[in-house]
Amino acid sequence: MFLQELKLTNFKNCQSADLFFSEKINCFVGLNGAGKTNILDSIYYLAFCKSYFTVSDKQNICHGNDFFAIHGDFVSDHDETMTISCVQRESSKKSFKCNKKEYERLADHIGKIPLVMISPYDRDLINGGSELRRKFVDGVISQFDAVYLGNLLNYNKTLLQRNTLLKSFAENRCFDSDLLSLWDEQLVKYAATIIKARNIFLTELAPLAEEKHAYLTGGKDTDTANCGMLNPDWVEWLMGWPIWWTDVNFRNADGGQCVMPWLDLADDPAEWPTPLMQRITTRKTHRVHRIETLGNGQVPLCAAVAFIYGRAILRVALRLAA
Repeated sequence: MFLQELKLTNFKNCQSADLFFSEKINCFVGLNGAGKTNILDSIYYLAFCKSYFTVSDKQNICHGNDFFAIHGDFVSDHDETMTISCVQRESSKKSFKCNKKEYERLADHIGKIPLVMISPYDRDLINGGSELRRKFVDGVISQFDAVYLGNLLNYNKTLLQRNTLLKSFAENRCFDSDLLSLWDEQLVKYAATIIKARNIFLTELAPLAEEKHAYLTGGKDTDTANCGMLNPDWVEWLMGWPIWWTDVNFRNADGGQCVMPWLDLADDPAEWPTPLMQRITTRKTHRVHRIETLGNGQVPLCAAVAFIYGRAILRVALRLAA
């Protein structure tokens, strides 16, 4: 699939443009501030129903105007043309259409135009917080898995409702554990499917990442430590606080990776498995905070705990079970 024609009206600093593209590589050349990135953002709009850079759609309306419009003609591999249109007015909600038929749910459009945006801001995937990495993974999976996108949207809605309930508890100085547990059950249901899909995606991505890593390093640094089995965002979400990573690996007697698929970590560290206890360094005696789980009291991980600077800090090197 490729974008054959793009029409812009009052989009950011572009009052009017009609662009035709090649099936191969297309380059935009211009001075700083001329609007090259805005053209790329308009294409992103047609794929994801939103801007890559701004949160508010109305902020993309060219100054002094009351609407913007983006129209794109896409040609599939079977020579079928699909016209995608996005119109945002100051006085109404965004209108998004495919072949002149408006979507009832914008989520139904995600995945029809596969797209990857490469930006200088991608550095934040490494330097930034885990929320950005989760957002990146979510954006990729949602393009080819509509069920995942639906579960993700439902999870975010449920989380918002749960937070609203907690806020009302604080304002009214009351608490209803039964009502809260209903929202918790919904969160667990959606979160379980999201976690599973993310793990599958990362496992499939790992060989590709290892291949590119070997190419960039000339094969001199190939110790990727089974990166396909790592999912720090999963653990960070599960535990409810940030994770400080170490390079601890658990090994079998023959030197192979030790798989401990489901550890039930009790409140008392003395009850933790011996391979785990062998990695624990204690400077002082501290109470260990219980690890919150998905409701079954079990955590699919291998962990090492260090007590540092007079307080209990979880220092975890994790491998999800295969």
